[in-house]
Amino acid sequence: MAELGRLLTALVTPFTETGDVDYPRARDLAKAILKSGSDGLVIGGTTGEAPAMNDEELLQLFAEVKQAIGEDGAVVAGTTNNNTQGSIALSRAAEKVGVDAILMTVPAYNSERGVERCRSNRIRDQGFTRWLQGVERQR
Repeated sequence: MAELGRLLTALVTPFTETGDVDYPRARDLAKAILKSGSDGLVIGGTTGEAPAMNDEELLQLFAEVKQAIGEDGAVVAGTTNNNTQGSIALSRAAEKVGVDAILMTVPAYNSERGVERCRSNRIRDQGFTRWLQGVERQR
């Protein structure tokens, strides 16, 4: 497992002209970002195109980038989903493909109890680096 380091860069997901994920370009882009000084990559974060991608595309992207960069950099997988169980399942699958850490954001629940339930369910598993990104509740 790669060290997370100090500088992590969000990886933009390249697409082909037909709208498919361009995995070869993603691998090349990941290597170029590390070569420019980043310690690792955040893939599938909440501000990018990940919400429009399905789990299979995300998992393949995580796996292909990790395979391309090996231990030269960390891969932090964004596994946020508006369905708590779906996010947990994606997090577990991302661990299996070899990512170095998970980045999760609590779903857009309308109650504090829902947010706490999400936090406790997601962080219960031990032994893997997880970041839970807080998002301020909209009123």
